[in-house]
Amino acid sequence: MAVRFILILFLLGPMIEVHGQEGYSFTAYGGWLHNIAKRGPEQPVSVTHVKFVRPVTKTIGFAAGTYRLNSFNYGLEFFYDEFDYGYHAAPHVQHMGLGITSGLMAASDRIGVWKAGVRVGYLRSLNKRLTAAVNFIPSLGLFPHSWRIEDTTDVNDFWRKPKPHSIQYVQYPAYQNNSLKFFQKVSAEIAYNFSRHLAGSVTLSYQQGFSKFVSDTVKIIRVYEPNGFTQEEEYWTTVNGTSVQIHFGLSYRF
Repeated sequence: MAVRFILILFLLGPMIEVHGQEGYSFTAYGGWLHNIAKRGPEQPVSVTHVKFVRPVTKTIGFAAGTYRLNSFNYGLEFFYDEFDYGYHAAPHVQHMGLGITSGLMAASDRIGVWKAGVRVGYLRSLNKRLTAAVNFIPSLGLFPHSWRIEDTTDVNDFWRKPKPHSIQYVQYPAYQNNSLKFFQKVSAEIAYNFSRHLAGSVTLSYQQGFSKFVSDTVKIIRVYEPNGFTQEEEYWTTVNGTSVQIHFGLSYRF
């Protein structure tokens, strides 16, 4: 623990220096991300028509690094990204002219990834108040094991009975991979300088994940009454961290 504390001081200690338009900055971020997960089945099936949804969830963190106008900058960032997944499933049949919605899947726990990355970017002054930056941020992240998405004892097998037939859902325990994952994020940021030391920013980012850390599967079984004829299909969602993100930041420059 002491070694880690000394390392943090070694990395962030030089931020107390100020050299005109050169110095160091600390930024706190909060925002939302749009999960871009793989979902299936990818081809139409006879059991039900599925409309996949990509829920918007939170992403928070902070970054610290150099601040040089019209120059390349570097630093570190630490973030927590949260993901959800799901779909709405609607049968092909219509009853009284209305479609019947027959399914909603969502994560039963927070699918959160803790990340640490290196920021390398270019900062340019647009005018006295505005600056723009482009950053490339490779990072490593960890998804902690969740027993809640693994345990399906409460909702493993349940029924809904919309007319004209019944629908059964069988929830499978989610696949989890808790090893370190690599992410690559690219961001474009616009900052407004309130004063010499204080600025606010808006950042739009695209993050690419390269290996899955959660995969969720549910089976939908349709029971056609009264003859009892059934159809079934498995639906799945795989999360690897790929997402579009927007952050609002507040920076202090030393």
